[in-house]
Amino acid sequence: MRELPKKFKGKDLKEALSIAAESLKCDIDSLEYNDLGKEKKGFFGIGSQCHAIEVTNVVNTNLEIDTSIGGYFKLYEENEGIYLSVYPPENRGKYITWKEVKEYLESQGYEITSEPELKEIVRRADGVKENVLEYVSEHIIDGSFDLEVKDQNMKALLNVALPQGRGKKISRDEIYQELNKRNITYNVDFEAINRYVENGTYSEYKVIAQGKEPVDGEDAKIQIHFEKKERKPVLKEDGSVDYYNIDNIINVKSGDVLATKEPPSEGTPGKDIFNKTLPPKQGKDKRIKAGKHTVLSEDEMSLQAEIDGQVSMNADGLINVFPVYEVSGDVGVSTGNIDFVGNVIVKGQVTSGLEVKAAGDILIKESIDSCYIEAGGNVDIKGGMQGRNKGKIKAEGSVTCKFIENATVEAGGDVRVVEGILHSHVKGNSIYAFEGRKGLIVGGEISANEEVISKIMGSNFATNTEIEVGLDPKTREKKAKIYEDLKNTKDNIEKTDKAIAILQKTKQKLGQLPQEKENMLIRLQRTRSHLITAQESLNNENDALTDLVKESKKGVVKVLKTIHPGVKIVIGEISTNIKDEQRAICYKLSEEGEITSGPVK
Repeated sequence: MRELPKKFKGKDLKEALSIAAESLKCDIDSLEYNDLGKEKKGFFGIGSQCHAIEVTNVVNTNLEIDTSIGGYFKLYEENEGIYLSVYPPENRGKYITWKEVKEYLESQGYEITSEPELKEIVRRADGVKENVLEYVSEHIIDGSFDLEVKDQNMKALLNVALPQGRGKKISRDEIYQELNKRNITYNVDFEAINRYVENGTYSEYKVIAQGKEPVDGEDAKIQIHFEKKERKPVLKEDGSVDYYNIDNIINVKSGDVLATKEPPSEGTPGKDIFNKTLPPKQGKDKRIKAGKHTVLSEDEMSLQAEIDGQVSMNADGLINVFPVYEVSGDVGVSTGNIDFVGNVIVKGQVTSGLEVKAAGDILIKESIDSCYIEAGGNVDIKGGMQGRNKGKIKAEGSVTCKFIENATVEAGGDVRVVEGILHSHVKGNSIYAFEGRKGLIVGGEISANEEVISKIMGSNFATNTEIEVGLDPKTREKKAKIYEDLKNTKDNIEKTDKAIAILQKTKQKLGQLPQEKENMLIRLQRTRSHLITAQESLNNENDALTDLVKESKKGVVKVLKTIHPGVKIVIGEISTNIKDEQRAICYKLSEEGEITSGPVK
């Protein structure tokens, strides 16, 4: 076995090559080598010189030339015939096989109709030109295309099938003609068409024309020009909450611009693939809602203050400027109840049994007892509310308070409580009780349209606490009232039916009723008709509200620390009871309409 590369030496190049050829048992001409030149003999290069080479390969120079030629065939058409000639091999070449001939015929679009005769021609391989028209037929399927219009005339889709066998390709002109015939002229992708004609679409429909969707106009926007201060306690540097010094009062002067309107835009038209203009939806207009002591410009594009006072905007966007009524101390027996057309500031407390009503905002700088507070705007109580199951706050806007205990609160906006809500009935857009040290909700019923957030929900004693979200409290009340009205209507129909049945049975038995009873029967039948109409109306209203509830997926309950057993969570009309203590958890509705929970984000 030769181990190459290998080094050989001689007194000159010729001798080195001879030594290498003899050693490797080959001719000198077969050697492939590197000439290393002269080298010194002896240790450390001392002594006489020699010539060295490095042999890298030995080439076989005695190769035989293969002159064999394999069998082959020719296929051609002439004089309306299809001719096949099969030629034999030469010089020990291989015969062409039937499989090779068959594969070629099929690849050229010929369908074999009689195999034995063709096999015989291939077997003979005598080079004779033979007409095989009766043994094969041409497989011809021309290319084709299909054009579809989809998405309300916004897309044209093309499917191109390539020809089979000796079929004819479709041309791009054929597709262009079809587009023109069908008036598809807008945003046609001619490059894509050319590409699909050449390569086909592999049974897929490809977009070759795309319409342009109209861009709807933007709704009118109302720009507010006074600072809308968030009714939220201030967090001090030491981590405590300053709920006394919350500056929520916004003063304005007569003539100040309170709001301006940016009119709605018309939008941008679109086009379908037939070049038809698609009109956009024009943006919806909005009105600046002018309240008390405000002046709307003639073009209704701006709103100004009419007097010096406090500006307020409620949950519906109504802007008022109110004069201020100030009580320097407590609201009690000495002051009596207060009912004022503007804003009210109470620097002391509101004692038990008293009422404070204001068309605007109410600011109470200390606590309130079991009293009644009603505001057309916001209510801000620096202290807490000890309601003793009698006290109530009703506000069109938001409510801010240190704590709420054994009371009822109804707000059109948000309710923010610093320390907690205990055994109370509270309704609002969103309800927050997490900004203080405790941040708890224990007992009672809490109902919010958007979300409820607290640090603690429920207690170690499994106190019954109901948290409802995902439905406007007013809608929830309306649904409950409809349910009650339906129940009463059904009961009345049943009572009426029983009375009618008794009178009709008596009439059938006697032949006729006394006039008084006959009049009663007529009244009962009329009453029943009214009850049925009322029942249908209530059912329709109930169905509409039910659909509204099902469509709504909003509503979130977040617990930042701990939720205890005994808490019931209702989202929309789906409810779940908490059976095990959970920490830092969020509840919401899944797309399938089930309540799911996960970590608070």
